[in-house]
Amino acid sequence: MATMISEVYDALRKAGASKEKCAATALVSYESRFTRIESDLTVPKWIDRV
Repeated sequence: MATMISEVYDALRKAGASKEKCAATALVSYESRFTRIESDLTVPKWIDRV
């Protein structure tokens, strides 16, 4: 996962974005992935409780 963030950061830097904007975008990408994983696990957790 860290490689993906590094790739996003590097691509944005090469495109001319500021360091701050690149870092923020990379962190949002990281957070988005965890949110998606949590959502995917919600149904199995619910089924397990039944």
